[in-house]
Amino acid sequence: MEAMTLPDLRELIPEATISISALIAILVGALARNYSSARRIAPAVALIGLVAAVPLMFAVPHATTVPTARFEGVFVADAFAVCLKLLFSAVGVIATLVSVNFLEAERQANGEYYGLLLLAVVGMMLTASARDVVLLFLGLEVLSLSTYVLVGYLRKDPHSTESAIKYFLLSSFATALLLYGLSLLYGISGGTSYAAIRAAGAHLSGDLRLVAMLSVVFLTAGIGFKATLVPFHMYAPDVYQGAPGCVAAFLAVGPKLAAFGALIRLLVEAMPGFASEWVPLLTVVSILTMTIGNLVALSQSNVKRMLAYSSIAHAGYMLIGIVAAFTPGVTADVRSQALAAVVYYLVAYTFMKMGAFGILLSIKPGDRFAETLDDLRGLGRRRPLAAALLLVFLLSLIGIPLTAGFTAKFYVFSSAISAGCYTLAIAGILNAVVAATYYSRIAIALYAVEPGRGEPYAAGGISLKVALAASAIAILLLGIFPGRVLETALQSVRSLF
Repeated sequence: MEAMTLPDLRELIPEATISISALIAILVGALARNYSSARRIAPAVALIGLVAAVPLMFAVPHATTVPTARFEGVFVADAFAVCLKLLFSAVGVIATLVSVNFLEAERQANGEYYGLLLLAVVGMMLTASARDVVLLFLGLEVLSLSTYVLVGYLRKDPHSTESAIKYFLLSSFATALLLYGLSLLYGISGGTSYAAIRAAGAHLSGDLRLVAMLSVVFLTAGIGFKATLVPFHMYAPDVYQGAPGCVAAFLAVGPKLAAFGALIRLLVEAMPGFASEWVPLLTVVSILTMTIGNLVALSQSNVKRMLAYSSIAHAGYMLIGIVAAFTPGVTADVRSQALAAVVYYLVAYTFMKMGAFGILLSIKPGDRFAETLDDLRGLGRRRPLAAALLLVFLLSLIGIPLTAGFTAKFYVFSSAISAGCYTLAIAGILNAVVAATYYSRIAIALYAVEPGRGEPYAAGGISLKVALAASAIAILLLGIFPGRVLETALQSVRSLF
């Protein structure tokens, strides 16, 4: 291996920029003379770091069909990685804006929060560029360690502490399963790079084929935990409900995006030869994830838990596109379009879900933030703008035309039909109808119910309003003009082949 020089590190500049910003934010919290300085400077540092990383992603040459030789193919900055990193940066920006008002209300606006949030984004970026299982594991662990602390950030809140313990213990178990699956891949391939695993997978037979099947099961468990796939979803409702509201918004989106990005690259570049093992498995997991997520959400009165189960169901929808892409006999065009539909769904899901969770942080009946359907009663009369924004997010989550949610579902279901996966397509459509039932309950509470006699609702700060407005606008633009984003997604997934 040749000595690494500074020019060889150019592809890591975006990650390095955000990492440095994280350290600065932490130092601001530690060295600021007073609390007021920390709460103003730390989020500004986080936003500057995230925004500054965006142009740097385009300042380096990107691999197209041939992987970069830097880091011996461990790390790649191709179009797919850049597309995901842009989305991850957007998630970081929205999460930062959503957090400011909440943390100030809790008197917890310290620099380490924003530092941990940025490090979580760095972990997400590493998973998007990983072409080696070691780097994939490292990226997932950087993300996990940061989110463990974020979930338990409100140390004096017993619910936050309980959620952090649950998340840590269950995530540790999932990590062990992931490591075991990766060790099996190493055993049958003799290497840790995706290229070595792919080469070995083309010639497996007999007992080694059985080992490959076991590795797929364990990898599904490890990555499925981050993506909240059934049966590895059980932690999500409890953790989302107990976590600080701003952390719940990030947790419902960030790890899921990283998991699906990592899963797409892993399946395309390392495990296409194992498709006969994992396509049937993921088909069953997709149907169970959609169905269980939606059916359990029907019985929820706590909106945070309802949104948690909803996020589980959306993971099932996304999995439809991945299964369709690798169904035996599909053409290259159908495969690319199916994966592009998944990437588009990730973009739409980001704004819908973070907007829905963010709205709850702008509503404060009494001394706590809104969580239940009763808290939303009559919001259309008390706070018409907040109610209108929440309605936009709900319509998109349902899949009403002219919203990003409708377009995302349409592309994913269409890809399933093109690939001949009619069972998945029918299951997805039926589940979308079921989901409309519990989303409608929220809408009814907003407009069709007389307002209660509680205290007036407190509106959020300017940063929260900007995040919510931007998310709503993005949902409408993506729904009305989807072509540019879909074309970008298509070009990005083609760089994988």
